[in-house]
Amino acid sequence: MEENLGFDFLFKKMPQLSPLQFMWSTMAATCWFTSGFYQVGSIFTQYTPPHRCQNELDRRFRNESGHHSISYEAGLFSTEGLKNPSCQMYNISWSRLCPMEEEQEALECAKNFFKDADLTELEVISCDKNVFDITRVLNRRRKLQVTTEFNLVCDRAHFSSILTSCFMAGMFLGVVLGGLIMDRFGRKLACLTGQLGSVVINLAIAFSNSISIYAALRFFAAFFSMVQATSCFVYCVEIIGPKYRTWMGNWAAVLFTFGFMCISPIVTIFKDWREMQIAFSFAPIPFIAIYFWILPNSAAWLYSVGKFEEAKSAVKNIAYQLNVKGIDEDFLEKLEAEVKNCQKKAIVGKKYTQLDLIKSAGMRRTTITICIFWFCLVTLYYGLTFGMSNLGGNVIYTNLGFGVAEAFGFGTVSFLIDQPSFGRRKGNMYIAAFATAGCFSAFIGDLLQLSMLKIVSAFVGKLGASAAFGVAYIYASELFPTPMRGIGVGTASACGRIGGVLSPFIADFSRFASYLPFALFTVFGLALISATYFLPETLSMPMLISKDQAEDFYRVSYGRKDNRKEEELLKI
Repeated sequence: MEENLGFDFLFKKMPQLSPLQFMWSTMAATCWFTSGFYQVGSIFTQYTPPHRCQNELDRRFRNESGHHSISYEAGLFSTEGLKNPSCQMYNISWSRLCPMEEEQEALECAKNFFKDADLTELEVISCDKNVFDITRVLNRRRKLQVTTEFNLVCDRAHFSSILTSCFMAGMFLGVVLGGLIMDRFGRKLACLTGQLGSVVINLAIAFSNSISIYAALRFFAAFFSMVQATSCFVYCVEIIGPKYRTWMGNWAAVLFTFGFMCISPIVTIFKDWREMQIAFSFAPIPFIAIYFWILPNSAAWLYSVGKFEEAKSAVKNIAYQLNVKGIDEDFLEKLEAEVKNCQKKAIVGKKYTQLDLIKSAGMRRTTITICIFWFCLVTLYYGLTFGMSNLGGNVIYTNLGFGVAEAFGFGTVSFLIDQPSFGRRKGNMYIAAFATAGCFSAFIGDLLQLSMLKIVSAFVGKLGASAAFGVAYIYASELFPTPMRGIGVGTASACGRIGGVLSPFIADFSRFASYLPFALFTVFGLALISATYFLPETLSMPMLISKDQAEDFYRVSYGRKDNRKEEELLKI
């Protein structure tokens, strides 16, 4: 029996990957490059430098600009004996004890006082304002980060995690509605909408004058970021043949890595978080015209929604640009017949929703399992990312190091999961085990206070989590049929974003016990391995074109009985 390829029948005449197809996919994947700015930029704009309480001497001595002139280090004289010196100070009337008008004399007086003072007799109070160690960042402006401008430290420190969770909640909504948008209105329109929305919202963030406005705008920035990223990824997969989809999918992920690596030099140029934010907002502008004028329509989507005449025109246009011969009316009729054969039990043009993902047994099992897979993976990946500043050292260089590890993970995973001896399922299990081992080693390194082991192991965990992310989108897109692919990938990614909402709080557990986040990440890694074990293998499988075709595949993969022979079901 002849194998039914569905839309992939096109690649019997069309090249699976040509320089022009690679250019189209790369153009679409620039969405991921700009998403790297939005998703990781908050590590710098919301970075919390070391801080201490602002004391009476800080308020007394001011420089010409009106800011306190006493340095962070010079004011550390009053932290000895405090349980939390970053957020507590002794209640002392320095105007009475050290009334000198000269700054250095007053500081010397304060230091001498603590040499002889009985600290147990002094009252300890909480800070009302803070002084930040500006030497730990790259400039000497007062309003550098969101945390310093809005004083998000001490009893307001939890606001920083809440802000990050607001962003992740926006990503959750973006992948849910983004799937619906791209499946209803097409991949190109969804890409363009996401990019335009990202420019406008991220520019507005730079002019936020309150923490509530900042949080709300970050939510919508995440929404548009995920609309563009999800739709552009699906476009990248559909514009090329099945042989190279893994490679192009991971190429998009590598561009995401390049995006957030570019943040490190940007923050050395722009000195204020608002300037950084404006730079981030303008990043997509050079690419917006690409989606409107240059990229061809996704013929796979047009066929999946029953727009056969438009789909034929799209195929002819692509064939003309690729200089492919033999794409005549006879071949197009055969292609349409192949697609219709896969859709023969489906309602052509039917609008699917998330409810269709759980109506049938095979689809329901696949959806639940891939959602657990994504939840564990995103929690692990973003937890390690947001915990970057807790590793110690310069966060700019740490970001570059994480970027190198991530690019290496994305770049090498394609070799592993395309090997018949590994494939998507077994290959991802090995990758997840590698990430889990890194998190466990970091946990041990923290317990034993071996800082180098902790840092190196965290990089190993990040590398493994990044490589698993390189599999995630490819795996999810191959598990769902074309008319439900956007919804399926979007729903799986949305479940992951629930973990993303939790990840900053998990990373913030280091305030209570520095080893605790790594212990929890190890647990999530083990759960990720287990979820992967229960997913079917999709290596070398033709693109699923209809819901019924997908159900046939699930039935064989999960070993359920059917009246038809297994050999026939496998030839889908």
